[in-house]
Amino acid sequence: MQFSIGFLRSQHQTIIKSFGQDMPMAKIISTDDLEQEKLSALFIPQDLYNGQVMEELNSFNKFIPIREASEYELHRDNFEKLTYKQGKEILDQTKFKWSLENNLFLLEELFAVITNLRILGKDNRITLFEEIWFILKNNLAAENLKIIFNNIQENDGKKNQLIPLKIEGDKRPNPEDADEEDIFILNNLKESLTEEFQVIDIDLEKGKLMAGLNVLHSPVIILAEVSKFTAIQKGLLKSLFNGLNIELN
Repeated sequence: MQFSIGFLRSQHQTIIKSFGQDMPMAKIISTDDLEQEKLSALFIPQDLYNGQVMEELNSFNKFIPIREASEYELHRDNFEKLTYKQGKEILDQTKFKWSLENNLFLLEELFAVITNLRILGKDNRITLFEEIWFILKNNLAAENLKIIFNNIQENDGKKNQLIPLKIEGDKRPNPEDADEEDIFILNNLKESLTEEFQVIDIDLEKGKLMAGLNVLHSPVIILAEVSKFTAIQKGLLKSLFNGLNIELN
């Protein structure tokens, strides 16, 4: 598994530590350029963990966990010396806590979330699945997330046409036409899907999760890179999609 984590060196500079098959690599970037980095988590030292800095970084917390560095006994020197194993353990702990917080919020706001999705579903399928992408990203704490589904293309005076699309990304959803592999997966699995969220395949050692269901009477496949998948996450997603399908029927 390849991943990168960040450490706020100062208000204007951030250390990026990247882990993969090779030796871990570190670089220093301007904090203004964080948006261009594919980060899995960001750690902030206690002296910078204040209102002004957090306000500037608040938008990132929707996409990745942001944590006080002392929570993991991190400081600049030992951050730069982290091994792959140490970095992965810290990342797993961080994402688990972030996912738990996100799911507690989802549980508290479940009815309002379902109502909002129902409204989106009546207006625009793409917007609906973009919002579902965000919910799944936070629920699963996924590194990468792909949703494959059918969009409806209206033809004047003719039968509406189903167009396979995918929404994919690591920080933000990116809708585009599904490729041949995506279409094959969708067509191969659609007959086995119901309106209840179900796990099709999971391999946590490889960090792979495949799930699926029917939404708006159409098959949906979810492909995610995850490190954990708990009963709480699964139960919440079942409740979310059950409520959504009841509202949309």
